[in-house]
Amino acid sequence: SALALVAAADSLGLRARAVAAPAERLADRSQPWIAVWEDSHFVVVQSLGPRRVDVLDPARGRRRMSREEFDAGYQGIALLFEAVPGAVVEDVPRSRVGAAWRPLRAEARRAGGIFLALVAVTVVAQLLTLAGPFLIGRAVDELGGSAAQLPTTLALGVAGVVVATWLVGAARGIASVRLQQRLDERLAPGFFGHLLSLPHHELERRGTGDLMGRMESLTLARLALTGQVVGALLDAGLVVIACVALFTGSTSFGLVVLAAIALQVVPLVVLAGPLHESTSRAAMCEGSVHGFTAESLQGIATVKSIGAEDAARQRFALLAADRRAAETRRDRLAARVETVLTTVRCATPLAILLLGFPAVASGELAVGALVTAVGLATAAVLPASGFVSGARAVQAAHSHLVRLADIWALAPEVDAGEVELEGAVELRGVGLRYPGSAAWALEDVSLRIAPGEHVAVVGRSGSGKSTLVKVLVGLLAPSAGEVRYDGRPASSLSLPGLRRAMGVVLQEVWLFAGTIRDNITVERRLTDDDVRRAAALAGIADDIEALPLGYDTRLADGGAGISGGQRQRIALARALAHRPRVVVLDEATSHLDAVSEARVADSLVRMGVTRISVAHRLSTVRHADRIVVVEQGRVVQVGSYDELAEVPGVFRDLVSAQLSEPAPELV
Repeated sequence: SALALVAAADSLGLRARAVAAPAERLADRSQPWIAVWEDSHFVVVQSLGPRRVDVLDPARGRRRMSREEFDAGYQGIALLFEAVPGAVVEDVPRSRVGAAWRPLRAEARRAGGIFLALVAVTVVAQLLTLAGPFLIGRAVDELGGSAAQLPTTLALGVAGVVVATWLVGAARGIASVRLQQRLDERLAPGFFGHLLSLPHHELERRGTGDLMGRMESLTLARLALTGQVVGALLDAGLVVIACVALFTGSTSFGLVVLAAIALQVVPLVVLAGPLHESTSRAAMCEGSVHGFTAESLQGIATVKSIGAEDAARQRFALLAADRRAAETRRDRLAARVETVLTTVRCATPLAILLLGFPAVASGELAVGALVTAVGLATAAVLPASGFVSGARAVQAAHSHLVRLADIWALAPEVDAGEVELEGAVELRGVGLRYPGSAAWALEDVSLRIAPGEHVAVVGRSGSGKSTLVKVLVGLLAPSAGEVRYDGRPASSLSLPGLRRAMGVVLQEVWLFAGTIRDNITVERRLTDDDVRRAAALAGIADDIEALPLGYDTRLADGGAGISGGQRQRIALARALAHRPRVVVLDEATSHLDAVSEARVADSLVRMGVTRISVAHRLSTVRHADRIVVVEQGRVVQVGSYDELAEVPGVFRDLVSAQLSEPAPELV
């Protein structure tokens, strides 16, 4: 929202003001500004010219559009910014691309020995390759000599070329495979591990589709680099050697080849910006398609149950059309570059022939020398084309890696080891604002929970209950105040270790593809007795043991094929298997019947753990030691069920809404 943008600007030491103005009045501004675009969408306007407009669109990335297109979407409202006098405005780096390339550079250094060996083999192979034109030129000069010697010379030349070609191909294959193996072994797992270690709010604000698109960009970058770049690097040596040989024979021939190489580089330089922009746009569109596909298939039951198949098809068709348009623009630009490369490859040998023909006619140059020069020119120009293609691959990889730069630059949570908990939890004046929002999602929440106490959190939908739970388990960091465990501030503890010490079941229960045992243990060192005990506590043991394969029954991704209640109870077993001292449950029994829910509650009482539970169904929290009522992010009531039901307030309203009979009147 505009209010959130103003608040974000204020936090950066900038003063924002909204103006209603036509685009013409803003054309002379030297500083970027934000335009309200197409139904309350915001874009950053970098430059506004009479014909072209450059904008940064959060939904589509960097864009260049015609002035007519901009005027059609601009709503006539702009946000302008200026520095607050005396405020310290932090310099934000223009690019974090270096952060994206850093892991690749590290892997290249680790593979340095492999590449040095390959370079040595390649140089030898390329020298043999260049021997071909010399042998053929020598054979042509000897056409007037002994015919008996000619077949032997040709055979040696052909054999040398074949062997050299095989060696170069083998070297390229080894380099590509080794590099791909190295990147596969370290880069993708490293990026995924980095993703998992990031603070939850960083992942939450990007969304599943966006993150999947970035993983896809990592794959495409790796394929671009390993597919062409290694070959291009090896080709560079062949180009240099061929040019040296040409200059040794004739300066004119050498200059022609250098000019041809320069002509191949020109379109790459001229179109570098549009190629980068179009490749980035295509990558973003591809990510959107992948993300929407994954989200639709993940929620396919919902899509079909509400009859939204046509809407999903239309949405996919629009995203696919955007992708197709972006890929078409990218491919057209690439085709322009390839057209120049093809023309230069064909024209260079012809230019050498035309330049050398008068010298041959005058006797200044032997025919064999001209044939050798043509062969060397071809040997130089073809690899140069490969080198330009490799540069294009680097450009494409760069465009993909730009999408990863901000992820690599984020600081991960520090896992400093395990945390031991006794069960005391305290919130001191906790407040939370989501990034870019001026409103408080939680405000001045203070609560002290004793070891072994059962505290229930209730409230209307959207009141902040689940947000409070995420703060309690360290998924969200408070903007104000602090959370303490056994008297220790959460900020002083290892948050991953803290969460491992707790038993947590969130609203969005997710089971992994694998066996029921795998879903309960989650790679923890638990015995079969631990697994069975946890299943019994969660009231799911009988259901599991009735299955033909018992705990070895395989579950589909997300737990598809079993009921919602069974999914919740398996998640409960997972949370209880390691005997936590603090258990946090966010609507964790909403799919259970009353009998199953009572069994789970009895199990938790017997465990003697500190229990913090969120529920809409008030019967779930009737026997809690205390009930905390949350309204608009604030704690408005605290007490037992009976105490709160007898006084006017939010809790009494909730009781009245859920029970068939109204709550008792005050006496």
